[in-house]
Amino acid sequence: MKLSETAGKLLKAVVITTLAIIAAGFVYYRSASAFPFAAGAALLAATNAVRTWSLDHTAASVTGADGQKALISFYIMFFARFALTGAALAAAALTPFISLWGAIWGVAVWPVAVIASKYL
Repeated sequence: MKLSETAGKLLKAVVITTLAIIAAGFVYYRSASAFPFAAGAALLAATNAVRTWSLDHTAASVTGADGQKALISFYIMFFARFALTGAALAAAALTPFISLWGAIWGVAVWPVAVIASKYL
């Protein structure tokens, strides 16, 4: 599983941003209540890592395919990434030891990481 340079930068930005959010959660909670927050953020960080791999795989497969097949592949992978994020949020909402707020902040990591990867 070799990632492109851009996907590697994006993955590095996701990890750095998630660690910063988890550290901020520990500073904010200052107790054992920070662990569910960290679990939610880590769950969505793993989801973002899978989304990064999926996006890189989609870009590689779309560039080598013809027009209609590439479009169908792009849409299938887009909705698969969307469903993956929704499933992770549902798991965070239904599991008592995972904070939904941590998961929501984990979702917020993605746009920040996309912008930050430009500068890494």
